[in-house]
Amino acid sequence: MTPVSVLVADNHTLFREGLCRLLRDEPDLQVVASVATGEQAVQLVQELKPDIALVDVDLPDISGCDVCRRIVASQVNTAVILLSECDYQTNVLAALQAGAASYLLKCSRAAEVCSAIRLVCSGQAVIDLQAIARAVHTLAEGGDGRSQSPAYLRPREVEILKLAAKGIHNREIAMKLGISERTVQSHLLNVFHRWHVNSRTEAVFRALREGLLSIEDLP
Repeated sequence: MTPVSVLVADNHTLFREGLCRLLRDEPDLQVVASVATGEQAVQLVQELKPDIALVDVDLPDISGCDVCRRIVASQVNTAVILLSECDYQTNVLAALQAGAASYLLKCSRAAEVCSAIRLVCSGQAVIDLQAIARAVHTLAEGGDGRSQSPAYLRPREVEILKLAAKGIHNREIAMKLGISERTVQSHLLNVFHRWHVNSRTEAVFRALREGLLSIEDLP
């Protein structure tokens, strides 16, 4: 089995080296580059095309969110996991808007980081949904938090999105609803296309804003 290739970008040498050492201890993960700046990260992602880029939000030259946006715009098949010391709502929102597949706190346990990498590589988004809910609440304080023209979702799409919001994988959703896994994927892709989002997490965030999901629907 080919290991998951990972690029690490963080300007704090001790943290970066410790993270790389942690990842190298995992037989299915391979660190292909370790850099200290955003520009280096963007350049090496283009050259090496790693499966995952672990990027600090607060880099010295350009922000991690800007790095993420540039990687997403370049259309390389690299998923970005943003790392931060805090879960401020503005950081979570910026990560979602930049197209990050995951947002992790630097205080996360080693097992959580490795698990997030594997889940993202398998097509799942890994962001603290409670943090998203807090961000949505912050938006709602200035209004109802809904877009000017909310996009309609079919009842089955909402049903699938509610299960996805709980972190349930497509196969389990299919079993619960008595449909095929391909049908689940098709419904989610329809939602992504209609709402112009790229991941489950972005879709859940939008559904919370639109009032189609509530905090009670989160795990």
